[in-house]
Amino acid sequence: MKKRYKIIVNQDPNMCVPACILMILKRHNLDKGYSQLGLATKFLKFQTSEKDKEMYPNVKIAKKFEDQGCHVNDLNQQFFKPEGIPLKETYVDWKAVQDSFDYDANYVKNLILNNDADIIVSLDYSLVNSKHKPSRHVVLIEGIDEQNNCLILSPVGIDYENITERKEATVDTLIRAMRVINGGFWIISKIA
Repeated sequence: MKKRYKIIVNQDPNMCVPACILMILKRHNLDKGYSQLGLATKFLKFQTSEKDKEMYPNVKIAKKFEDQGCHVNDLNQQFFKPEGIPLKETYVDWKAVQDSFDYDANYVKNLILNNDADIIVSLDYSLVNSKHKPSRHVVLIEGIDEQNNCLILSPVGIDYENITERKEATVDTLIRAMRVINGGFWIISKIA
């Protein structure tokens, strides 16, 4: 499978969303010098834990574990439109993916191969990588082959080593992993 993105290392276990967004911006030559933390705090409603408040002194403390990290409601309103970035997000909930024949592996292939879309998937990463604890996470689909195996980029924080790893997973595995956390596809496309 063709590699579409220059890997950006995840700077913090809670920075998977900004790392994916930066990889997309760089692919389209739209990066304006953003940092992961800058994206997270200015645009993505980043919250941290009580134990990390010294690392992020100006960031809101999350009341519960599920609230830690970045929060995306609508990338169009939160980031693309305010920054004048000619991209748009369309969110597809896992229920629509599972219940509709329109969102099968061929749909994903068409988005990537014919429409040049970027696809971020919100899921439980432990179904893709058994070494990872169950948690909300996002990955970026880099490609898909004839057997419906996806090459994904996953910005993860493992212990104290923050990395972005390439993994393979089938579309069916991604859909099962989305269902666990009520996730879905964030389809990022160019504005014509």
